Amino acid sequence: MASPALAVTVNDGSDRPFEVTDSVIADDGLGGGPRMLYMPTEADDPAFRADIAAAMGGTCDYYDSRGAVPSLDFLMEYDCVHIWINFAPPDADGLGDVLARFVDAGGAVELGAFCTFTSGFALGGDIMTEAYCPVVGGDNWRFFDTYRGDGSSCITDNAAGAGGTYLDIISIWGAGVEDGTFNDGETFVAHNAGFTPNVTYVNGSGGFPIDGNNAGMVGAVADACTCTGGSVPVEETTWGSIKGTF
Repeated sequence: MASPALAVTVNDGSDRPFEVTDSVIADDGLGGGPRMLYMPTEADDPAFRADIAAAMGGTCDYYDSRGAVPSLDFLMEYDCVHIWINFAPPDADGLGDVLARFVDAGGAVELGAFCTFTSGFALGGDIMTEAYCPVVGGDNWRFFDTYRGDGSSCITDNAAGAGGTYLDIISIWGAGVEDGTFNDGETFVAHNAGFTPNVTYVNGSGGFPIDGNNAGMVGAVADACTCTGGSVPVEETTWGSIKGTF
């Protein structure tokens, strides 16, 4: 009989067993509407994904990035990727590099909770450099706060009531633009000027076991995909649909 997985301390402070889970890929994912890949270093949250899919009018699949770095070909089946970090990535730099290549190819990347958390487990590679990521950080607040309602782009159109506990302490750098704050003044959303490169930071976002699954946070995550023009050209499918800009 196999030995049970050993518990490790993850970014949210809990002790959890490291167990890679299966991906969840919709059979009809290219049938219409934008397509997001939810790929945290964490287990799936089907309710979170369902809420995102409903808000986008599209599909939200799941890939467990605790297991391996996905290929660029796999990512290019999607319009956008949402990632946050809890368990240590198997290759933080390799993961960040392939996400940067996805952005280079026309995709949109949404960074969430703990991506800048260099005090614990963080995302690395090219996607976290000044050329791509609109923010730089190192620590995390770990107390609940709510969105102030002061955003100005389409990313915050449906973000009313957004809140979270695991908010990264971040600063704007490079071409980054702050687009909304929490009541304590911490950045809520940041993106690059003109969404070029198309990398967004939705601070505190992510599903179970952190508490980012509320309507406002879901709205921001969905809108960061649909309103910023993230799209990846792919071959025409057998059902005659070609992904475009949403």
